[in-house]
Amino acid sequence: MPGLTHTAKTRAAVIPGFRATGRVDLACRAAGVDRKCHYRWLAKHPDYRAAFEAALPEVADMIECELHRRAIEGVDEPVFHAGKRAMDFARD
Repeated sequence: MPGLTHTAKTRAAVIPGFRATGRVDLACRAAGVDRKCHYRWLAKHPDYRAAFEAALPEVADMIECELHRRAIEGVDEPVFHAGKRAMDFARD
């Protein structure tokens, strides 16, 4: 957040959130920092950049697994036609 001084501990809090969600915005929000800080830290702190880059393959694998799961198993969603659920529409 503007005007705050972030420590190595603050920076380190973003990485687990990124590993868990695969999203920088959510990881920063959970750590209580503005996402712009993440991009500044990448440029300014080699240790933060290394930790972030080490998390990238894990996050990529997580996303790939979820894409595969959705492609194979699908996602249950109700289907609507003319404002009615297709299941209800077929019964009428």
